[in-house]
Amino acid sequence: MDTIQKAIDAGKLDAKSITVESLLSSNVVSKKLDGIRLLARGAVTSSINITVNSASKSAVEAVEKAGGKVSYAE
Repeated sequence: MDTIQKAIDAGKLDAKSITVESLLSSNVVSKKLDGIRLLARGAVTSSINITVNSASKSAVEAVEKAGGKVSYAE
């Protein structure tokens, strides 16, 4: 999550709508492979709305604590 926060701070990602496609196009992740899983490594301080394939329980809690929301891609 620290990488996502750095990309938001640098203006590479819009915190209001982060998708698998925006993570790929901003080079936050390099390959989709079997999907994108959000892990609670680092901290997120922005209120983000993110759509990923899966997320750890602690990552969801951290995003919600910062005022954001985690959604899951089909």
